[in-house]
Amino acid sequence: MINLRSGNIFCLVDLEVISQEGSLEHQWRRKNDFPEIIEIGALKLIYKNNSFLEKAELLTAVKPKLHKTIPKYILNLTKKKTAYFHAGTDLKNALLKLNEFCSDSIYNFSNGVDGEIIQLNKTKFNLSLKTPKILNIAEFLKLNNNEKSINSHSALEDCKIVLQKFKCAIKNKRISNNKIALKETTYSPLNSNLILEYYENENN
Repeated sequence: MINLRSGNIFCLVDLEVISQEGSLEHQWRRKNDFPEIIEIGALKLIYKNNSFLEKAELLTAVKPKLHKTIPKYILNLTKKKTAYFHAGTDLKNALLKLNEFCSDSIYNFSNGVDGEIIQLNKTKFNLSLKTPKILNIAEFLKLNNNEKSINSHSALEDCKIVLQKFKCAIKNKRISNNKIALKETTYSPLNSNLILEYYENENN
């Protein structure tokens, strides 16, 4: 159990990745379908007196290395043009920015397998740099929020949607003594070993 206490600084992290319709169900094991990171968003907050104070935000476009062409599926979802991603920084610099941004946070949370996708990309591109530990609290957010799920497909805006779910947890009185108890989601639908094995075989 993770206890978020009054005065704690924490970050919400979200990624946008290359995908096709049904990528997760197929474990990204289709041609040209590696979940390459193309945008990183983060929101830094202070939890205090049963409220959340926004301290800083981060949004970084990441220039893809494997995918020279951004799929139309992604361009339609993100409502961004190819030039936006191609003008982005490389993945290493983007992850260094994220690491610096999260350096003073007690916890880093995501609404899904974003932490695993970062590790998968680090392995694929042989990056040995340190990155923040990101805890998947998707089940907590789902259980404590009865509102319809909304995804903006913008990394920073999705962080703000997750923040609204935190606020909903307060509204539902899921707190006590200025403390929120969160449980990390341990089940993952992502099989990183299978994805890496598929791409190694495809490139041989």
